[in-house]
Amino acid sequence: MQAEYRFDHPLNRAFTLIELLVVISIISLLIAVLLPALASARKSGQAISCASSLRQIGIAGFAYTNDYDGYFPIVNNTIGAGSHPTIKFFNWWVAHFMCYTGHATQSNASASWQKTTDIWDCPTNPSTYCSNGASGNYVVNREIAYNFRADVTNMPNLDRNLGRPTLWGQASSLIYLADAAQVPGYTTNYNYTQAGYNGRYNVGAWHLNRANIVFLDGHATREEIPDSTHQLPMTYYPQGHIWLKTWRN
Repeated sequence: MQAEYRFDHPLNRAFTLIELLVVISIISLLIAVLLPALASARKSGQAISCASSLRQIGIAGFAYTNDYDGYFPIVNNTIGAGSHPTIKFFNWWVAHFMCYTGHATQSNASASWQKTTDIWDCPTNPSTYCSNGASGNYVVNREIAYNFRADVTNMPNLDRNLGRPTLWGQASSLIYLADAAQVPGYTTNYNYTQAGYNGRYNVGAWHLNRANIVFLDGHATREEIPDSTHQLPMTYYPQGHIWLKTWRN
């Protein structure tokens, strides 16, 4: 009679309860460690996507200036556009810019706007559209509009009409576009930001407590908005420089 040999292969052995509990504990620990990192990475990706959209909108605005002698449109001037299903004040500067982003046509913006607004929708804030009424997710600096007339009391040698924004010497420090504010009580309720009338409040820190900002020279940054003031520095605006007597063309 042949002897029978029995082998207990390790793969055939079942896990004990303690081993299963250890594995589950390790997996739970890994999830606890990785989930915040993944969430942060997701938010960082959204912030980068938002900054890219702002740059594209900024390029559209520069294309507008090429057609209008270096000037930007009046911020609250309509081109005859009607309402938009999601963007308030669509018929203001947004409609002008949309003619250069491929979302509308100059002849009839209200009838031609495209249903997909893509770059006009911040991925972090796609449907809120600023609870206090900002246009879409972004604001423009009202002080770059060609009809802006500065208060030059502090610098009487200046003309109230500061000329073409595309020629301003401080373009790298002047805000052009930014995320719209989301702080109740700290917005102008419109789709712009400016130094006066508490307008510096109208920029929102949607991205890891920071706001995407495009400056007048075209570069973009992500900057922290102080919780105590919800304001940008005064030197981000022409009028702020004039008040501080630091303006130069």
